Amino acid sequence: MQKIREYRPKIKLKNILRTRVTLDGNSFTIIMIHKIGFPGTVYRSQIGGAKQKFGIKIKEITKMETISTGIDQPLEKITSKETTSETLEAPKCSKSSTLEKQSDSFVKDLPFLYVEKDFDTYDENKLAKEDQKNYDACKNFNTLGKKSLVMFGNVGTGKTHLAISIAKRLPMVNYHEKSGMTEYVKKRKSKSLFLVADEFYQNLNDTIQLKKSKLELINEYLSFDLLIFDDLSSQNFTPAKRENLYLLINRAYLDSKRIIITTNFTPERLKELDERITSRLKEMANFLVFTGKDYRK
Repeated sequence: MQKIREYRPKIKLKNILRTRVTLDGNSFTIIMIHKIGFPGTVYRSQIGGAKQKFGIKIKEITKMETISTGIDQPLEKITSKETTSETLEAPKCSKSSTLEKQSDSFVKDLPFLYVEKDFDTYDENKLAKEDQKNYDACKNFNTLGKKSLVMFGNVGTGKTHLAISIAKRLPMVNYHEKSGMTEYVKKRKSKSLFLVADEFYQNLNDTIQLKKSKLELINEYLSFDLLIFDDLSSQNFTPAKRENLYLLINRAYLDSKRIIITTNFTPERLKELDERITSRLKEMANFLVFTGKDYRK
């Protein structure tokens, strides 16, 4: 492709180092360089072609519309004087893609390992027969009676995969916006936060350096539409960890916040350690107990 004009827009994408957009009279190339393992992914499309591959609108003569990625924030608008009006189709996700599937939600701080994980990539054949009802409950999370969920079970039973799948399927959220004397109801994407339990404990220990109180930090975590609290481990569960966990659960309980917890605790063992935590969780969350073996072995 003969290069006619090259654009280097400012980037506000998490984990994206650099992007380049190149246009000629009838095609464009978008190159995105990812800083955690992607060698540089190229998306190319013929503007006048039959099957288009990129999910943006190119408006006549003046500008290329914002590119929505679902990762963090979109690319800024790119101006051009040679494009024509055309709607292009979004690409299918692949392991080399830096773009997530278009959805009504996004998950902040999602580890790279889980970027492609959702219900479509979950292997039901690895489920223990008695865990099928748990899988069905996860798929119907938005219709369950309680707002939160606790998934108990051994490591390698797919709890984290399912928690992330739920977060990616959350519906749009209504919010109110005022303009003068008029109030409008608008919609936005659901926002979830992925938080590993051990990192939570460490962050609460570092509140002096962060110049925040523990409750301020907990309120930040719970400001999302959903908090995934991953890998609550029964190993080395010290009194300090127990108290910090109580602070989180109690605040979520009082403020009616949504939380999904994955843990290798059993419900009985957790109750023995702190009945305050279990009592609140029973009221606010559905309990799912996974009995399968470690599928990683």
